[in-house]
Parts: sequence; C-alpha cells; structure tokens
Amino acid sequence: PFDASLPSEFISFQISSNPVEPIPAIAVNAGQRVLTEDELKTFITALGTTPIDLAIKVALFSGGQRMAQLLRAEAIHWDPQNRTLLLYDGKGKRRNAREHLLPLQETAAGIVAGIMERHPEKWIFSNDGGKTPIHGANTGKRISQIVADKKMTDFDYRDIRRTCETMLAGLGVGKDTRAQLLSHGIS
Repeated sequence: PFDASLPSEFISFQISSNPVEPIPAIAVNAGQRVLTEDELKTFITALGTTPIDLAIKVALFSGGQRMAQLLRAEAIHWDPQNRTLLLYDGKGKRRNAREHLLPLQETAAGIVAGIMERHPEKWIFSNDGGKTPIHGANTGKRISQIVADKKMTDFDYRDIRRTCETMLAGLGVGKDTRAQLLSHGIS
C-alpha cells in the first residue's frame, strides 16, 4: 500500500503480501579474477587493429568501460576538441539511460580520432564502415581467441574491467573518482 510506483490497477486484486517472497534468491557467483600485469600486457600486445580490437583497446585505455555501452557509441557522441565520448548507461533500474561523459586520454582519443577519419558514418565501432555497430558477443569471442592463442588462464571481459579498477585503486585513484569513471551505481 505504500509503494507509489505500483499501478493503481493492482488495488482491485487486494494483494496484501508478495506470494514469491519465501522463495530464496538465486545465488550469483561474483567474479574475483584480476589479471596480473604480465597477463594484461600479453593480452594488450595480442590486440591488433581490427574494429573489435580497437574497441577493446579504447575500453581498456579509458579505465575499463562497459563494452556494451562503448559499442553503442555513435559518431555524434565524439567531441574531438575536448577528447570526450558520450556513452549512455542503461544498466540498473533506470527507465532512461543516463549520460556518461567519458574523457579519453591520448591513446584512446587517438584510436577514436583515427576511426572517425576512416569512416564518419553513424557507429564508431563497426565492421562495415559505421553502418552497423559491432555486436557485444564479439568481445567475448575475441577474448577467448586471444586466451587460446596465448595459452593464458581463462578470463572474460568482466575480469578485465575488475583488473582496471584494481589497478586504478593501486595508483591511488579514489573510490568516488573510480565510480564516476566506471559509471558504478551513479544515480
């Protein structure tokens, strides 16, 4: 009765309790893997100049951005003068994606600028000159390919993102700054 976000149509059902409340939540196995510096160097060295590799590099060199958000970046979201990329964070319980303005350092900004010189179409990270975006599943496939080729211990992109945050903390970057950069729980 005190939840103003529920539709008024629910009143006629006279529900007084949540019938599924006694069912326990499914346990989520939180990842703990952090790549060593050598593993990260091996991984970065294995990345080439394909569109998916360039996207992974930008994600890494910008602190471990979420790939799904980065791959949705459009040419109009790139500001070359300020070297910023506007991403949209739809993660969480938001109705509308939140703007996440990402400052890019020289390496990441250079990659995006180079892509924009080659194809100023709609999507920045694309296999067809900007007409369609790269699908997020390609990230996992590419990581798996590098892991197999380099005979590395298995990891996924979440582990890379966690590694970036851990390294930022090790460099003395504060929790609030990391949260802002990685768009963690910001409302």
